[in-house]
Amino acid sequence: MTVTAGAGDFMNICDTIANNAANRPKAVAMIEDERTLTFRDLDAFVRRTANHLHGLGVRQGSAVALCLKDTLNHFVIMLAVYRIS
Repeated sequence: MTVTAGAGDFMNICDTIANNAANRPKAVAMIEDERTLTFRDLDAFVRRTANHLHGLGVRQGSAVALCLKDTLNHFVIMLAVYRIS
């Protein structure tokens, strides 16, 4: 997952979220039903989840199976796995 950062530079999605968390921390990043996450909240959630997975032994190259409902948490866990790699 890559997004254009501008002027030909590229940042992956986790770096983009971290950049937005630093520059626009209170901006809404995601909404699911009644739940809203700001970029600061989303970045912190992804980092905590990535650290937890790392503590469980997940490393770059590890196979990680996801079996979740299509929810905000599913997206966060996918980002956490991506952050580890």
